[in-house]
Amino acid sequence: MSGTASFPDDALVASPDARFALVATRFNGDLVGRLLAGAAATLRAHGVADERIEQVLVPGAWELPLAADRLAASGRFAAIVAMGCVIRGDTRHFEHVADESARGLMRVQLDRGVPVANAVLAVERRADAEARADGAHGNKGADAALAALAMAGLLARLPAGLGSGAGASAAPQSFPAESVAAESVAADSAAAKPPHAAVAAGRAA
Repeated sequence: MSGTASFPDDALVASPDARFALVATRFNGDLVGRLLAGAAATLRAHGVADERIEQVLVPGAWELPLAADRLAASGRFAAIVAMGCVIRGDTRHFEHVADESARGLMRVQLDRGVPVANAVLAVERRADAEARADGAHGNKGADAALAALAMAGLLARLPAGLGSGAGASAAPQSFPAESVAAESVAADSAAAKPPHAAVAAGRAA
């Protein structure tokens, strides 16, 4: 997948107290280091102070979702950027790692409600990764940081979910236990009557 996204300037203004986590892999560290530097520089360029950017290193892409989940669960971050690089080899290990890493990162943001921007390069050749890490195709770490900024701002403006929004304050209606039991018995009794009995009962009424 190639291409770039454009954002209006007001979509990339972080809240003054917003914190961002950058999670990157040590594996293929020379390439991932460029993604990490691009992401950090992009956040700084949009007003995020250094002390509000936390960097975490993990062994490889397989470990990214667990680290991202722990960071998201802390409640300290407005968004997370995950970065790594998986290059196809001679076995199916490439598919396992790339696919499950992406699936895990998606699960984190849906389960935790914290945006997780995915800048894990899954490429056929090292040259493809170099082109996307400050190369001909830009810096995907920087692109992911822009997405993280945009989503952090968007979620701050959207209504909260059912667990924390205004609609969650209305308590479910409750009924006395004996009332529920009586209605249940009456329903069972009506269901047990043959059709002609139900009609006769209706005429008598």
